[in-house]
Amino acid sequence: MTGTPPSYSHARAEHICNRVAEGETLTAICAEDAMPTVQDVIRWEQESPEIASMFDIARKARAELLFDRTLETIDRLERGDITAAEAEVMIEGLKLLVETCDAYAPRRYVVHEGQVTLILPDGTEALLRPSGLTIMATGVH
Repeated sequence: MTGTPPSYSHARAEHICNRVAEGETLTAICAEDAMPTVQDVIRWEQESPEIASMFDIARKARAELLFDRTLETIDRLERGDITAAEAEVMIEGLKLLVETCDAYAPRRYVVHEGQVTLILPDGTEALLRPSGLTIMATGVH
């Protein structure tokens, strides 16, 4: 970014949150002209619980989007559009992205023959497949 960074505005923060929710990274957004730096955005979050909440919701929405992309990848595998090896690479990449969203981040993943078993933070096991999410066993707290 060149020049003076833009000052805080609720509209700007909301715009950035919407883009994060749509799957864009904060780093990519803040690299654009007329956008604040990543450090500015983090400072906004630290100084305002309302802004922190907005970004938390945006990150959770992005996690949902990434889960949807995982399901779409499994669909593509089942249709024969991609190989199992291609699906596994794609899912591994999506998995790393989802893990950055702590509220939604499974503790472990097991990928086998187009199905993904998620071990959630509370120990619950869930089978992720194109037809939806099936809870297999409830975790112990």
